[in-house]
Amino acid sequence: MPPTPLDDIKSMFASISPTYDRLNAWFSLGLDRSWRQEIRKALPFRGGEILDCCTGTGELALLLASKGYHVTGIDVCEPMLAQARKKVPQGTPLEFVEADVYKLPFPDRSFHAVTNAFSLRNLFNLRQVFRETHRVLAPSGVALFLDLTRPKRWLRPFHQLYLQRFIPFIGGLVSGNRKAYAYLAHSILSFHSKEEIRDLLLEGSFRHVEIRPLSSGIATLWMAVK
Repeated sequence: MPPTPLDDIKSMFASISPTYDRLNAWFSLGLDRSWRQEIRKALPFRGGEILDCCTGTGELALLLASKGYHVTGIDVCEPMLAQARKKVPQGTPLEFVEADVYKLPFPDRSFHAVTNAFSLRNLFNLRQVFRETHRVLAPSGVALFLDLTRPKRWLRPFHQLYLQRFIPFIGGLVSGNRKAYAYLAHSILSFHSKEEIRDLLLEGSFRHVEIRPLSSGIATLWMAVK
């Protein structure tokens, strides 16, 4: 069988998994850490069960687990999960599972919150993702989605130049996969608008969605309530 888009994404992330965290920190000038903290601060409760979808190397899952939440991190890319498992201190309330965000292997109403950081741009059927997210949330649960977006208009020319020139060049040198970092730039520039994501979440039966632009809109946090 020919490779599917999901196979291509898995292969791409597998190839850059050893340098993924380092390059994320460089390219965001360290802001990726503060953006993840916005997810933690937005959670309306202390403790509880959290599903971290598309967990990657587990940075968000580790942050939430360190604050007392019981976290299950899932991803389809086993090499990324292997990087995540190396970081987990003994006794941390955290487990990583290879699983598909399009068909979550959990019963209805299993989690108080679902989180998802920096992966919406890589998903090909957001309606299905949002339906599954809604299904596994407990009543009045929250879903928090963080991703890179197009910033305020005055910043866009500089942002586009940075994405299309600098990131593929440095990313290619460090990771050995320039194509992956060219894809990163394309995925941000061609991504849905903030309002389109909100509307898709509302179509997925969420009753309220809040949009929070971060760092002049370079990143955006969506908070959806079941």
